[in-house]
Amino acid sequence: HLTRVRHLFETASVFVCTLGLTEAWMNSESSFTYPACPGTVRGTFIPTKHVFKNFSLAEITSDLQRMVDQVTRVNPSIKFILTVSPVPLVATRSEKNVLLASSYSKSVLRAAAGEIEMNNSNVDYFPSYEIISHAASFGQYLDSDLRGVTPRGVSHVMDCFISSYLRPKDQSSLDAIERQQNIYHSFHSKSYLSGRAIIIDDLVTTGATIRESVRALRASGIAVAGAVTACFAEPLR
Repeated sequence: HLTRVRHLFETASVFVCTLGLTEAWMNSESSFTYPACPGTVRGTFIPTKHVFKNFSLAEITSDLQRMVDQVTRVNPSIKFILTVSPVPLVATRSEKNVLLASSYSKSVLRAAAGEIEMNNSNVDYFPSYEIISHAASFGQYLDSDLRGVTPRGVSHVMDCFISSYLRPKDQSSLDAIERQQNIYHSFHSKSYLSGRAIIIDDLVTTGATIRESVRALRASGIAVAGAVTACFAEPLR
């Protein structure tokens, strides 16, 4: 397993890392962390062995920088994209109210990601956390429990991600299949739009632009009544 993980780091072009929470359970004998509290998913909880740890900003920043340094050492050309999960804590082992614990966790992770981005030219931060959780979004991307993210929210984040990092190439030299793949998920509609829409395109060659427009509008809950074009080009093979 570790051999394959190293191979991935050695050959990857981009490593996307989503930071979730600062709270963890550690093995007091070996100092490693568990993916979940022992005894909840599997195993047996041993109080003298399994200890709670809420990591600080300094600790998380140090660990992230160490990860960037070590991976870059084996793959100097790799790029990193850091994000913070917008899903808040549902429970906490700390002595704080879960709302305060969640606020601490997300604030620390966001600050750590920002510091790592500022100090490393091969690191970028993508604001999925802000897109979903910021007050300017009016909670429109949250489930009824105000915790989970709706499919529309996920679609909007991915639209923003793809348009930011995977900009389409010029379509003129591409065949029909390549055009559809090139433009896929490159459009997204403004969140304030609603109702029904008619798509107007001056020239249709393969229909890739119209299909992507329909996908983006429907993903935002907008019905598409039809499409109008001035002329068709010779079909591409």
